[in-house]
Amino acid sequence: MKELQKWKLLTLISVGLLIYSCQNEEDYSSEKQETAIDNSNLVYFKGIPVKHRFNAKIIDLEKEESDKFNFILKQKRIKKGINFALKGVETLDIEKFSEAVDESFKYFPFQEEGFDLDMVKKDFPTLTEEQIAYNLEEIDSYYSRNLNEMVASKYLEEYDDFEVEIDYYNTNTPTMPDITDLKQDGETTRACTLRELSIDWWDVRRYVAYYKAGAYAKLNAALSYYSIGQTNTKRDSFRHTLWNGLLANHYYTMSSKKPRLDFAKNVADMNEKCGGNNQDSAVMDYHNNAIGRKIWDDDTTYQSFLGVTYNIRNPSNSRLISLVKEKMNNILYINKNESYNDDNDPDGSKRAKELERVYWLIKNADKNRLVYFSVNNDDYGY
Repeated sequence: MKELQKWKLLTLISVGLLIYSCQNEEDYSSEKQETAIDNSNLVYFKGIPVKHRFNAKIIDLEKEESDKFNFILKQKRIKKGINFALKGVETLDIEKFSEAVDESFKYFPFQEEGFDLDMVKKDFPTLTEEQIAYNLEEIDSYYSRNLNEMVASKYLEEYDDFEVEIDYYNTNTPTMPDITDLKQDGETTRACTLRELSIDWWDVRRYVAYYKAGAYAKLNAALSYYSIGQTNTKRDSFRHTLWNGLLANHYYTMSSKKPRLDFAKNVADMNEKCGGNNQDSAVMDYHNNAIGRKIWDDDTTYQSFLGVTYNIRNPSNSRLISLVKEKMNNILYINKNESYNDDNDPDGSKRAKELERVYWLIKNADKNRLVYFSVNNDDYGY
């Protein structure tokens, strides 16, 4: 990864400096050179002050291993509980890797249309053009290591919604998480969720969004799948997916999608933590919830004027229903053997093994494809 970008940075920065200097000669008058620079939010990478805007910690970036993409990916996989021996770099999904690289490049100065000197000057505001040229190797190293971190994170994003606690010194295949149930005595899942997130009637924005999204999703799931059961079925999948899109849609903000998506994820995640569901049911919900938020995110655009974002254009409820139904056309059915009972499985071992099998099938399923595993009159309703 480093070598791939280094030639771009070293070549383009020299050309960029020359062109930029010629085109902007007047911009660097003595008046502009004397403009005060705010150093309060700068950190130091290899002794060079930088306005650090990436998630990676500077102390980690300065480690020698951070310039090796394979090492970064391995560490992130171990942290997420992914068996590196089974999913090593030699099994890298090239298509997914390419997508991660493409998504990351826009945050770095090496662009296809040329070198973005303005970006470097903003990141290293105390350096003159001559100092930038003199410190090319360190600047290249800074961007290259952050690129490694970002690409590895984006490549592994599919594992973010359902984390597995592991022993960092144990490289065996991770086990399922324990069942989570935060309900207090006599509490419903809804009451537990509202309590844990401190959502009450006077918190109008969150309270209204929570109830409107839940009621609308439940009603439309019933209308679309009127004769199908509500647990682990197509109806359940549809409801969870639509619900997450609606949570983001009804949590009102003026000009940013992130608070809406954060609200939707916090509510959906807490609903699972309060639900006490078996692991296969929980991972199905986490999986479909994430797709619902992505559907909303992909269909929501920003409105801007003169380059300034002032609002977002989010989809209507009916539009979200249509988008979710499109996803339902390609839903994945995982066949779970539900014939085991106390008579043919007295110690419950067969049921436990089947539950774990279904859990891992969903966990490793296509993150853009909805899933369900209970038929329950599935021939009717849609």
